[in-house]
Amino acid sequence: MADRTDIEFKSYEGLTLRGWFYPNKSQERVPVIVMSHGLGGLKEHFLDDFAARFQAEGFAVLLYDNRCWGASDGLPRQETDPWKQVEDIHAAVSHSMTLPDIDPDRVVIWGSSYSGGNCMIAAAIDPRVKAVISQVPFTSGGAFYSHFPKELIDSLYANRVYGALPEYARLFAETLEEVKTDGARLLLGTEESALYYQEVSKRKLAPGVEWKNEVTLQTIYHLIKHEPGNFIHRIAPRPLLVVIGLKDSVLPAALVKAVYAKAGEGKEVLELDCGHFDAYHGEVFEINIKTQIEFLKKHMLYSPAKSANAGTNYDIHIPAQSI
Repeated sequence: MADRTDIEFKSYEGLTLRGWFYPNKSQERVPVIVMSHGLGGLKEHFLDDFAARFQAEGFAVLLYDNRCWGASDGLPRQETDPWKQVEDIHAAVSHSMTLPDIDPDRVVIWGSSYSGGNCMIAAAIDPRVKAVISQVPFTSGGAFYSHFPKELIDSLYANRVYGALPEYARLFAETLEEVKTDGARLLLGTEESALYYQEVSKRKLAPGVEWKNEVTLQTIYHLIKHEPGNFIHRIAPRPLLVVIGLKDSVLPAALVKAVYAKAGEGKEVLELDCGHFDAYHGEVFEINIKTQIEFLKKHMLYSPAKSANAGTNYDIHIPAQSI
């Protein structure tokens, strides 16, 4: 197991967020990567594998559960509010800069899926962030509005009674048979989502941490209003790596490519011939993590005064036959 310690820090309004710190005990101050999970995930859902590999290559990592999820506080449970999560990224950046042996001038933020979009926004408005990795990112709620069944959209507004107990919606299809029978009524009802659910359900959670296959209806209300792709151009000229799954059935590659095209100088892209969840584990993970490490070493393992790479474009395309 990687060398890590439990940490906690406060959000801007005093909520306690919890996670792990992966130190890098070198004689010099090192870059730190701030990592957060996607819409219905936890830090244990393969993100700890990324963190351990980053640590082994000379980086420190702060990995945490989003508010209302996993080990972090917040009610109602299993709710995702992207704007509050963006605020929490800022809080995590602030905390990371106080940790031992960290170079506060080399902070990277890393997000996947829903948090891949959130980190675009956080980086766009936070000059302390010096580089960004956005993996299979969520880029536009408007693009998914028509995807949801009309009865689900109607229920969002019928159930928005303040102070009432939260209503919940199923997230993943749990079997391939359920994809056929109920997939259209689930948020993530594709075959690859069901296969991922079966894998992620095997992951060991930290003591006391609970995860359910559901999100609040309010989460969907937030989702359809969220447009992180509108912020991507403001990250430049800082280095940005966007990872795209060319067979992504959750966040189609065409949507992500259109947003990537709006990014300014300093951008790089990794196109993987895979689905949304393949980037987290297996053979594709190995290609993915190696490319991310190369990106980080190129841009972050240098003296900040010698940041010669800023403002350079690099496109990395992984052909299908290599996976």
